[in-house]
Amino acid sequence: GGQDEVKGGGGDGGQPEHMDKFFRHVDFVKEDIDAVKEATKRIGEINEEAVLATTTSKESELSRILRPIVDETNKRAKRTKNLLALLKEENEKLKKEKDTKASDMRIRENLCNTLTRKFIDEMKLYQNAQQKYKSDIKKKVTRQVQIVKPDATDEDVDMVMRSEGGREALYRVRRIP
Repeated sequence: GGQDEVKGGGGDGGQPEHMDKFFRHVDFVKEDIDAVKEATKRIGEINEEAVLATTTSKESELSRILRPIVDETNKRAKRTKNLLALLKEENEKLKKEKDTKASDMRIRENLCNTLTRKFIDEMKLYQNAQQKYKSDIKKKVTRQVQIVKPDATDEDVDMVMRSEGGREALYRVRRIP
């Protein structure tokens, strides 16, 4: 509260300023965790579309949609990681100062631990979704390359995946009766 800025909440009105700030940070962390969760879902949807795509232009379009989702999510994840580290540092500092009510410290530590676990879990799912996308695209390219060149090596597949226009050529070759 505004009039009760007593460090550690020694006053009898409202909650101490450090707790207000803490809860604002907790809200940011929750929003970012939700954003990571949403991005994971979107990557899964884009992956399904990419696996079913029958043209490289559709695959390229999906890749263009995916890139900003990943970039934005990575930024949010970095911010969340830093914010959680900051909250943990603040908790350590408050614990050493011994000015904070025990109940406030418990709230801070429990929320911090819970959010950290939740963040780690969501990040694992997010990274798995990205990995699945890459792996599924590679499997698809491998199948396409092997149709054209049955004795293709992993290096051949990697070359096609990296080459500009290599994928389009595969689609053209496949369509010839």
